[in-house]
Amino acid sequence: MNERKILEFAVYLLLLINILSFIYLQFEISNIVDKKTPTAMALGRSYICVNHAPNDIDVGTCNFTMPWGIDINCTVNATDPDNDSIYYYSYFVSPENLFTINSSGQINVNLPRTAIGNHTIRITSADLSGCDNNVYFEDFNIEVYHINHAPYLYQIIPNRSLLWDTVFVFYLNDYFRDIDEDNMTYLLSQEDNLTSINIVDDLVTIRGVNCGESRFFFIASDPEGLTATSNIVTYTIVGCPIISGNNENAGRGGGGGGGSYSECIPDWRCSKWSECQENGTRQLRCIDYNGCNPNNYIKYFTENCTYIPEEVLCEEKWECTEWSLCINQTHTRTCVDKNECGTEKNKPAETESCTPIPSCFNGIQDGDETGVDCGGPCGACKSIEQPLQAGGIDNRLILAAIILVASLTIVILSVKKQLKEFIDKIIALSRRKKQPTYITEHQKQKLLNILFKLQDDINNEETKEFQYYINQLVNLFFVELLGLEIVNYEKVKLSIKKIKNKQLEDMLLDFYKNMNSLKLKGKNHIQEVIDSISDHIYLISEFHDKDALVLPKEREINAEGIDRFYQKLSNIHIALEFKEILEAKNLYKELLDEYNRLSHEKKAELYDEMMTVYNIILYLDRFY
Repeated sequence: MNERKILEFAVYLLLLINILSFIYLQFEISNIVDKKTPTAMALGRSYICVNHAPNDIDVGTCNFTMPWGIDINCTVNATDPDNDSIYYYSYFVSPENLFTINSSGQINVNLPRTAIGNHTIRITSADLSGCDNNVYFEDFNIEVYHINHAPYLYQIIPNRSLLWDTVFVFYLNDYFRDIDEDNMTYLLSQEDNLTSINIVDDLVTIRGVNCGESRFFFIASDPEGLTATSNIVTYTIVGCPIISGNNENAGRGGGGGGGSYSECIPDWRCSKWSECQENGTRQLRCIDYNGCNPNNYIKYFTENCTYIPEEVLCEEKWECTEWSLCINQTHTRTCVDKNECGTEKNKPAETESCTPIPSCFNGIQDGDETGVDCGGPCGACKSIEQPLQAGGIDNRLILAAIILVASLTIVILSVKKQLKEFIDKIIALSRRKKQPTYITEHQKQKLLNILFKLQDDINNEETKEFQYYINQLVNLFFVELLGLEIVNYEKVKLSIKKIKNKQLEDMLLDFYKNMNSLKLKGKNHIQEVIDSISDHIYLISEFHDKDALVLPKEREINAEGIDRFYQKLSNIHIALEFKEILEAKNLYKELLDEYNRLSHEKKAELYDEMMTVYNIILYLDRFY
């Protein structure tokens, strides 16, 4: 018992000495450094947001029982009790996304035949009050029904010149279309006898029987009797025999006095001589444009020539090693001509400028680092970036410092268990620092619901359809985040500053640019983009335990080539959603090794995705 009291007395005594030493150090240092005491005053206001959401969405001029294949132009309207400005957006609850309305509530669409059936659209109106309760939506049923559409002339049937007693054929289906894909029948309207025209199904055969200009047109009909008429077509028949004398007697039998054929004067026009062929000949083609002999109005002439073969050259065949790591904005490779032509006409570049993929945890010095994984954007290097020393400290300060260190050492050894518990509490408190959020739970769920719908349809939709849906979701992301009425790059760049977090602002602006310049490359790339969007949603919202129940834990790695790369990027995004920062760093470091072995073209293709996960890791590392 006495020993315990003596120990407690010693600890209190050492603490007293420690406090006195600290006061002395402060006093001495204040004499060395001219220290001014700053003063500050802050004023602020708190606001209570009082708002009434829009209500009573009126379909206005829109008739949601609509035919397919017809232009629909109409506007929906909602009322706001506070007379705030309203913007609109929409998505289809089932079964597919047919169209979206713009922010002014306008619908401009021509629905395809595949849209026939019943659909449910959710139209949302939101005011610009900035309050959380600024949204109202209603679900509407849309019925798309079938109607018969008339055929139409797809392109003009061209006029043409035709030699007498020759034939020209073409297909009317090349000129008429039916949006219903009905089988069409065709009729001819003709008032002269200069041509003989025959129609079988859609095949038209035209023979020139008399010279002159023959005019006619065609009529296309569908099974329900709707029709379309072509343009008036003119065929000019040339090259007929010229008859003189009394036409009525021409060609009849009997003695003299009957008609006779006058002389037809040929009009021969020739092309240039062809190139000399390997057999030592070249050709000239000539055509009689008067067609005096319908059976022989094209002639070919041949003459001998000297064939000069092309010079046989050695074809270079270059094979290059992989690009080296990007060091000092330059990487290199070695290229060898396998055919050993001795020329370098088509030799690829062996040195090229590059942009390094930075990493603050890959164990090498790269990028703008001044040491291994330190310096530049990675924080100070302990061995080479020391703060400046204050001069003028005398032996009394050194002695006081020694006493201070000795006292602290004894105190720490005496209360080691209690100190450990205290430190653990401090660490726990520091880790409870929350990641800031910028959208409400309701807004987060709205974005996730659309994202999960895309996830469900990933194996059913075409890539071009997903491109459209992803762009719509990204626009809604920035509508919810920034309260924009119209989303474009300039408005996002201007409004993003309200977040007042430069690192996050730059990341979100890059996210907008990358998504709007996106070119999807298959199912695995689509999956990676969906996981990236999900990751960005959780960058601006709070992650709850219930979210872990619906999010995937890991994507299976079963592909090859660049698809395998996209699958690994998806797993990094998933680790970041669950705030498993150490796991994300390890996956990134492993993927970075694979990235550095890729060709220059593949690196350029994947650069934006790599930079995205790298920047998210750096951002979240501040909070977890």
